[in-house]
Amino acid sequence: MDHIARSPSLGGHSAEHFDRVFRRQSATLTPNQYHTLGFPRFAPDLSLLRDRSLSQLPPAQQRRWCDRAGFIEVKPSNKQHAYPTVAGGPASRLLTQAANYARLHLSARPFSVFSISLLVFGCDFCVCIFDRHGVTVSPRYHMWDDLDILIRVVRSLT
Repeated sequence: MDHIARSPSLGGHSAEHFDRVFRRQSATLTPNQYHTLGFPRFAPDLSLLRDRSLSQLPPAQQRRWCDRAGFIEVKPSNKQHAYPTVAGGPASRLLTQAANYARLHLSARPFSVFSISLLVFGCDFCVCIFDRHGVTVSPRYHMWDDLDILIRVVRSLT
């Protein structure tokens, strides 16, 4: 996923043109750091920082939930998808994990209406929009067959 974080050019625009930037955030948070404030000690695989200047800060200061505009969670297998196995059944582990991240994201930004995440599982991906009433999950797309959609999603997030 480093190629998303370091994309040199998208559609004729340099990466500096975009206001937001993806950064790897998979390090575990420790309770003695000032930014935890009682938040659980975990972070998504990639975070979408809402301001490019935040990426210049030390890594410990880049992990505040209020500075994130969204996040990406990556799973190695397409069997770890975000959809329930049975219609009306329990939510998958990936969706539950993303919902927990969205809960933290929305609680750190109380005036935000929604939280957006990109879930990548194997060669498939989907977009989730979490709000205070639930989640809307996009259809499943294949990363290589639907590359144009993936590029549009990443570009619209940044």
